[in-house]
Amino acid sequence: MRTTVPNGLFKPALLFLFIFSAFTLTAQTYTTIANGAWTSASTWKNGSIPPPGNIRAGVTINIKHVVNYTGGGFSNEGRINIENTGSISPRLLISSGVDINNKSTGQIYVLNGELRQYRFLLGLELGVAQAGKFKNEGLVKAENSFVEYAQDWSNESSGKVILRNAILAI
Repeated sequence: MRTTVPNGLFKPALLFLFIFSAFTLTAQTYTTIANGAWTSASTWKNGSIPPPGNIRAGVTINIKHVVNYTGGGFSNEGRINIENTGSISPRLLISSGVDINNKSTGQIYVLNGELRQYRFLLGLELGVAQAGKFKNEGLVKAENSFVEYAQDWSNESSGKVILRNAILAI
């Protein structure tokens, strides 16, 4: 027996399947299970390491521990949650020289935690200055938190920063 599909239905059905599979592949969540390096599988649930460089739309990164990011600069189009869910004080520590571009769809939430790129060597309050730039075109929200970036923070016209009982040090 031969089955035929009318020409008018085949292409739309194929397009629907392609679009659906593309969205399914891009929506992904990464969650920390221990303190450690961004690039270490032991830091992340199921050993699944978030991609360096570009965090795409639909990607969520949950940082519930202390994570050290030492890679190159990156852009964020997804969502980064740095949130305290217990007694651990979560931190995303960015090494010197790393630039971050939080794109228009990017969201960074720091709730009872820290996003830090130390302004001075060894985390001191004075001394040798570190390098790094943060460009915000999306949303950065910090509550009961500390956000520190080494050299430059620019908030573009589409960028929004919400600070509630939080410190932003540049």
